[in-house]
Formats: sequence, structure tokens, C-alpha cells
Amino acid sequence: MTEILIYGEIGGDVIASSVVSELKGIEDDEVTLRINSPGGDVYEGLTIMNALRSHPATVTAVVEGLAASAASFIAVGGADRVVMRPTAELMIHEAMSFIGGNAAEMSRVVDDLDRISANLST
Repeated sequence: MTEILIYGEIGGDVIASSVVSELKGIEDDEVTLRINSPGGDVYEGLTIMNALRSHPATVTAVVEGLAASAASFIAVGGADRVVMRPTAELMIHEAMSFIGGNAAEMSRVVDDLDRISANLST
């Protein structure tokens, strides 16, 4: 059995290209994904989730401490099975952003956030 660690911020400490490369080299029938992450970039997270979904191995996500934000949908959407440690936490929320700009730019961001939240809930 192979283990993959997602410890740290998605898109910072943990980048999709590294996780995808690691997955490509795995031929085991089972993969354990250990998670302790505050989340991070939604698109990096979606890339990791989809790579896990498409891998032929049975993936078990073990939330060791925290799976928040992008890490939560990696765990729930990317794994075949999720194990929560007794003191671990899973935090799910709608898409969010920190923006500045004029009304047109802010309206565009509202539309983007609504689309992303709807996408994540499917």
C-alpha cells in the first residue's frame, strides 16, 4: 500500500502537479491519502481530487487533524473511503474570495463564486 501526504496549504505546500506525478507512479491496488490541511486554491484542489478519482486504486483518505476548504473536497470527492481520526475535523464551506475593484469587477466575482460553489456541491 502506498501513502500520499497532503500536509499544508493546497497550492502552496502541496501542489497538484506533484500529487499527480506521484499518483502516476503508483501501481498498488490501495492508496492511503493522509490529510492535515487548511485548504487553499480551489483549482489546485480540483485537480488533485480529479486525479484521485481517475486513479484505478482504491483510495482511503485519513483525516489526521484538519481537512478544511479545498482539502475537504479532496477527501470527500477524491477518495473511495474517508476515515476521520477521533479528534480530527472536516470543514466545508461555499467558495470565497478576497477582492477589490469596481462594481463590474465585483459582480463578475459574485458570478464566479456562485458557479464554483455549485460545481463543488455536485
